Amino acid sequence: MDSHHISPSTTPASRPPGTAGSAAAAATVQNTGPSTAGFPAGDAADSGSSAGPSPAVPAGGAPVVRPASHFRHKAVAGLLAAVLGCTGAQLWYLGLPRAWLVLAFSLLTVGTALRAEFWYFSPAFFLFLIPVVGGFIHALVLCLTPDEKFDARYNAGQTRRSHTGWLPVLVAIFTLAVGSSILVTGLALFFQAVFEGRFF
Repeated sequence: MDSHHISPSTTPASRPPGTAGSAAAAATVQNTGPSTAGFPAGDAADSGSSAGPSPAVPAGGAPVVRPASHFRHKAVAGLLAAVLGCTGAQLWYLGLPRAWLVLAFSLLTVGTALRAEFWYFSPAFFLFLIPVVGGFIHALVLCLTPDEKFDARYNAGQTRRSHTGWLPVLVAIFTLAVGSSILVTGLALFFQAVFEGRFF
């Protein structure tokens, strides 16, 4: 008797065909979320686990560079090369291999030159000038190397970075002035010895 008070929208017969199935499917997709819709459960788990960044692994399994035992200053290395380049002092400071060869060569040539009557005309003395001039050249190279490149090679693994400013420039100026004077003097003595026939 009260059937005319029932709302047509609440009766199953009043719903269009297929509406119930569509609503159920939409609810299922909404519950599963957009990241897993259309994928199996295993694929969804794999895709979620691979979304984050993977830890960095050295290419080819190369070992991590060990940090330097101490921080190396570019100006100090340049000054050692300019003043004590004939002994390889800058090589020891920078941790380069076979630094003892420079020292051994210098001691051998100096000892041989001092036995001559005129040591500054001895061939061993001019051989001694090779590591001396080489030290000046190495000093210029070190002082004029950019801080980033110097740290990458000689301060690998150190958190501290070089901010040298004008100090390496002053060392380079000193090296250029003294080194050029010694080089010119050595060349003058060499040509004098050649012209006077002291080598023969």
